[in-house]
Amino acid sequence: TFEADATQPSSKEYDKEHLDCVKEAISSVNPERQNIGFNFAADDLVGTLVTSDGPGKRTFFRELSDGYRSLIILAATIAWRCIRLNPHLGKSAAKESPGIVLIDEIDQHLHPNWQKRIVDDLKRTFPKIQFICTTHSPFIVQSLTAEEVIDLDGQIHHDPNSLDLELVSELMGVESAYSLDQQKLEELSTEYLKTVADAIKDGKTVGPDVSDSLDLIEESVSDPGVRAFLKMQRLKLQEPN
Repeated sequence: TFEADATQPSSKEYDKEHLDCVKEAISSVNPERQNIGFNFAADDLVGTLVTSDGPGKRTFFRELSDGYRSLIILAATIAWRCIRLNPHLGKSAAKESPGIVLIDEIDQHLHPNWQKRIVDDLKRTFPKIQFICTTHSPFIVQSLTAEEVIDLDGQIHHDPNSLDLELVSELMGVESAYSLDQQKLEELSTEYLKTVADAIKDGKTVGPDVSDSLDLIEESVSDPGVRAFLKMQRLKLQEPN
């Protein structure tokens, strides 16, 4: 309806500029989608997919992933609100409208690569708007500065964007940035290497208890590469004094 009104000969003042404002906001937050428009025959939003190789095919909104749709809806909704509040700003409404926007779980449906950039994209597209968002994503937190983060469980003493993923995860109360399987693998490997080191320290002799313990850990390690590494470490126990 918005595009139909803007393209009519009897369109009102600023209608075309308002439509361009929304389209530019969508492309700014989602640079992979350009030449946004509405296809009346297909009754759907359509845009050109742009890659490193150049412009690609035209893709309908219904064909996109939840992540792409979320970005488009988010940008278009905020831009539309800017236009409704400040219609006199025309095409510049998104960039010139001040305000506050609340977003719950800003990382929802977003690929990790988008999570890393979504905050910067929103600040660039809507520079006079203050965004207050919640998130459980370490990638979002990592893209911020310390003064932009409010930890409801305590005070932030580090600059999140200077920390690696594991430290940011710890900052958010996550015991590890890795999966439970990877954590278990790390624990088993650590226990194995400690057992080998203790045996070497005691004179490179291995009793049945130590041998059975190492056998049990090897059976529990699913990664063949890690298992081969552990066995190589075990060979040190067979070296002569």
